[in-house]
Amino acid sequence: MRRLSKTLTVTLVIAVFLASALLVIPLMSEAAEGGHGHNSRKRCVIIHVHRHRSRPRVQVGRWFLRDAVAVTLEGTVSAHYRNILMIETKDGDLNIILPPIWRDGNKVMNLSEVFHGGYLGVGESVTIKALQRTIINKNGTGISVLVAYEIEGSSYLLHAVLPFNVVSSNE
Repeated sequence: MRRLSKTLTVTLVIAVFLASALLVIPLMSEAAEGGHGHNSRKRCVIIHVHRHRSRPRVQVGRWFLRDAVAVTLEGTVSAHYRNILMIETKDGDLNIILPPIWRDGNKVMNLSEVFHGGYLGVGESVTIKALQRTIINKNGTGISVLVAYEIEGSSYLLHAVLPFNVVSSNE
């Protein structure tokens, strides 16, 4: 799959190069002949602007952090599926997105080790620090996205291993 996308990318770049070369030749020959019946010399200037878009994950990260707030949640673990932890709180059930790598002291582990290694058992009381972004549409319907960065249980304190540090002004 990756090889196919690289091949398509290279093919697209070659096609764009050939198309721009085919468009430039008539323009340059007309400019060399004086163009439109004028005897004056004309200069043809062609500018290619290449705008590099940032990667989609970076764009999503910027969008999320733009209006995210730090929250502290207390509840009981009810279930988990892949990277989503479900907890029951006094305000209702919440689904929380968990980053893939976590640290407990000097032990670094992935999510499957966290779930099967005695952490985050069903029925366990936890305190979770997370970043929350709430989006409300024009009809008043909204979603709330929660991404955990610290989980405290009865006998452990887990920290998400992230490429940045979360610093909250309201802590």
